[in-house]
Amino acid sequence: MARAGLIALLPLLGLGCEDAAEPEVTATPAPQKAESPALPRIKWLDSNDGITPERWLASRAADADLPETSPEVEAMRNELNRAAEQFRDPPRMIANRAVQLEDMLAGRGIEESAPELIDLLSEATAKTGLKQGFGAVCQHYFNLRQQGIGRDAALEQLKGTSLLEPGNGAHRG
Repeated sequence: MARAGLIALLPLLGLGCEDAAEPEVTATPAPQKAESPALPRIKWLDSNDGITPERWLASRAADADLPETSPEVEAMRNELNRAAEQFRDPPRMIANRAVQLEDMLAGRGIEESAPELIDLLSEATAKTGLKQGFGAVCQHYFNLRQQGIGRDAALEQLKGTSLLEPGNGAHRG
């Protein structure tokens, strides 16, 4: 009797094994995310990179790879040239130090962009009459900010301080 029941089930077991055409699967490619711009991801600009510091900073600010001829790059070129005249560092070093300071401040929850920092620090130290290194000014500003001093108060302190004075806690370079 059990054998007769199994034999009766055999046709039902074969139903799932027929060579029925399976529905055709068409794969739609996932939309490709546009490649993110390369220039804003650069963390340090080497002299042999073939990228001008003004293009690098302007591209970082725009979060896009800007052409050398864009108005933003030209404006950044002017800003860096003014800063280079004031400080004893070339534009590339000023750009690198500003990005480094931006990252250091961001690590403390303070959001200030590299172009903004160049402008603020240049303005704050313009009337000192001394050719001070941009790196020293950045370090002094960072030290003030990490002590909890607000932006405006830190800039005021920079206006009234020569980084060359002994005992001010700033280091050159």
